[in-house]
Amino acid sequence: MFDNNYGKREIDIFNAVIKLMNEGVDLHSVKAADIAEAAGIGKGTLYNYFKSKEEILAKAIIYNIEIQFNEVFSIVNKAQGFKNKCYGLFKLIEENSRNKNSNFILALSSIETDKLRQYLEEGNQIFIKRKEEMSNAVRRLMEVGIDEGIVKAQENREYEYHVFISAMLGYSNYFCSTSNLATMDIEKIKENAYTLILKSLS
Repeated sequence: MFDNNYGKREIDIFNAVIKLMNEGVDLHSVKAADIAEAAGIGKGTLYNYFKSKEEILAKAIIYNIEIQFNEVFSIVNKAQGFKNKCYGLFKLIEENSRNKNSNFILALSSIETDKLRQYLEEGNQIFIKRKEEMSNAVRRLMEVGIDEGIVKAQENREYEYHVFISAMLGYSNYFCSTSNLATMDIEKIKENAYTLILKSLS
């Protein structure tokens, strides 16, 4: 069972991995000593908390995804109004897409080691639970839109979920190529994504 109850030192180590990613460090060649230095601790201290470098990398990605999920839920719960909630999610996607750690999963999945795969599989139960929570968050968002008369109730809740996820993924796709960032009309792209949600759920 994957344990996501971490102490300060463990979180410092995870943040060090994320920091290295943001600096463009190749995780194929990153060393435990690099992680320890970024965390401001001795290399030996790493192994007081983790069994291997692979465990550190895998649990860092799972921790990072957990943080991003929590940010999504916070926006859905706290932002006022359907449109503000949607635009808050767009802003979060933009911020993460401009950050190199948004490519965390792809970078780690390219490191082919049995140990890394094992640790990521241990975290799979967390992702299953989070998908259920995400579906519930989308439902809460829909209820706000229905109450405001912006969207209509849908019999198929999977359809609701896929509409929102598709719109968010479509929006994030614009940030995949950094060469486009300078010329993008981000507000227009947000408007298009929001319109897609409204038309799909009207």
